[in-house]
Amino acid sequence: LYTIKFELVTPMDLDSDIVTIVWEEYQEEWEEDTGETIALAIVCLIVGLFGMVANAQIIRFYWSKKEDLVPALYLTLAGTDFIVSFTAILHFIAMLLMLPGSVRSESKDVLAFLAFLYSLTAIIIRVSAFVNVVLIVVRTINITQPFYQVNKRALLITFLVVILILLPLTLYEAVQIWEFDNFFASKISYIFKPFVGDYSSLHLVFIIGDAVKKKSDNHFYIPSYVTLIVNGAPMIIEVVIALSCLAVNAVVLNRAPPGGATKERREKENQVTVTIFLLTLTFAVCTSIYTIVLVVVTFVGDSGFYTENPTVLQLTYTTSTIFPFLCSSLNPIILITRSEALKTSVRSIFPCLKAKQTKVASSTSDTKATLM
Repeated sequence: LYTIKFELVTPMDLDSDIVTIVWEEYQEEWEEDTGETIALAIVCLIVGLFGMVANAQIIRFYWSKKEDLVPALYLTLAGTDFIVSFTAILHFIAMLLMLPGSVRSESKDVLAFLAFLYSLTAIIIRVSAFVNVVLIVVRTINITQPFYQVNKRALLITFLVVILILLPLTLYEAVQIWEFDNFFASKISYIFKPFVGDYSSLHLVFIIGDAVKKKSDNHFYIPSYVTLIVNGAPMIIEVVIALSCLAVNAVVLNRAPPGGATKERREKENQVTVTIFLLTLTFAVCTSIYTIVLVVVTFVGDSGFYTENPTVLQLTYTTSTIFPFLCSSLNPIILITRSEALKTSVRSIFPCLKAKQTKVASSTSDTKATLM
């Protein structure tokens, strides 16, 4: 059991003076440690800008091919990754608002922006993870059941259902954070804890769990594994599904191809399978890192995920938010490097790459001529 001192105390009718004192001390400690905040801001900006540019090229290339299933899935992934990258740039702005001089601002406009950012981050990161899982699941179905046609409209409806489930939870939690008595508490919660279902589930524990709900010394106590289950379980399930599908793909990829398939067809199928394999592996690694950190912080830290230590809070932010930003920037690199047609399309947009390609081709020709 550990003490919830910060986010959950204000809605739970604790002494507001005690809450204010705790947050004032935390804010002073935060202002003394700005190096990590600046570093996170720079990372968000670089990853966000690169991700937007790279994913825009994927969208442009596959837009005309969206009637086919695999290009449509790539297009969906690139679209969500583009929004994730845009969110990273908004996090850059949010980090600037946490620097000394800005962190003490109590503008309602700033808080409204952070509330929007909280909701956007919470939804789009989870939707992006869901798209990654759907991608490998659909591919697994295609290679194990070649004659089964996956319904693209059903996939679209599934994505919309996921968003509709996440939206009310996110809005509920955004309102809960808005009502905190301490402005700094709301700001830091909006930026560093964008996990859908976290506050909702914890509040539910207090409402229906009389056996769990205990009040002592003006603090509420709940099991530390509640946060772990709420934040970690969905990610663990997604990773398990993704890795299971990867195993199936690996087995099928190494299996002897059917006699009726042409060599060109087999090579194309293998290329698609390997591409999705790499995309899923990247997603699984980025997601697993956060889950591992969450487990360590929950059971080793003094106060679980809701820590009073800015360094640990920034660590959980890096693994839970920065890593999905990074994953969304790595995905287009994988897609571009795995497709010659996509490489050519990208080079046609960026003259510097086209000139480099021409130079390399010319050098190769000269080498061949010399050898001859």
